Amino acid sequence: MRVVVMLAVYNQAHTLPECLESLQAQTGTAWQLCALDDASTDGSGSLLQQWVERHGGIFFRNTKRLGLAASLNRIWREVPAELYARMDGDDICLPERLRRQVEYLERHPEVAVLGGAAEIMDADGNTLGILERPAEHEQLVRVRFRENPFVHPTVMMRRRFLEEMGGYDEGLPRGQDYDLWLRGINRFRYANLSSPLLRYRCNSRPGWKAIYWGTVVLIRAARRERLGWQAYGYAARYAIGAVLMRMGWRSHRWKAVPAGNSDRLAPAA
Repeated sequence: MRVVVMLAVYNQAHTLPECLESLQAQTGTAWQLCALDDASTDGSGSLLQQWVERHGGIFFRNTKRLGLAASLNRIWREVPAELYARMDGDDICLPERLRRQVEYLERHPEVAVLGGAAEIMDADGNTLGILERPAEHEQLVRVRFRENPFVHPTVMMRRRFLEEMGGYDEGLPRGQDYDLWLRGINRFRYANLSSPLLRYRCNSRPGWKAIYWGTVVLIRAARRERLGWQAYGYAARYAIGAVLMRMGWRSHRWKAVPAGNSDRLAPAA
């Protein structure tokens, strides 16, 4: 299976070297990097272009900033592949991430989108814990209005999924991934690996724009499924929880790191 890693970057020059090193260290499967610079102003584009020239791959540069959704859509529409793996410029892949996902998708042709757990780190790279998502499709369906089914940069998805769904909604400045999963969850099968695939740099407090657009995404999804008044209930519960997190009154739900074991986490259960 041909695997393309989709890396769309805007002003992440300070974290990109470690991200690219982690991709270079992948073991056991062939893949190609497709790197896109979304009109960065900090030298991110030059770093990506130099890496592609040395190691191979494809490099795009947007002449003006288009946002994440449009950038990712450009990659998968212009670069054919069977599988597309997401990656962000401030995260770090664990060495067997791509191999493990390819092997799983080869064994499970019915699964269209595969994610996994992630080791959470703060802005300085300190490990905080493990962020998990349910493993089975039926579990993800049950919790889809309570939490995002996937940690976005852990995802590997089939081209047919992106083609049939039309890719990411470019009209959404935030929450594009959640919207895509909610649009596809009743048409395709999803799954998550239970152990971490990458180290994920996470802001512990969501921004106001993220809260607003996350609420919009949930209202749209519940209306699409004709859930009536429940549409507003799901959205209200999400918004209240996100605001409490923003104000520091509620924490993210991830497993705490065992004392003295921050450099090597046991796989999530």
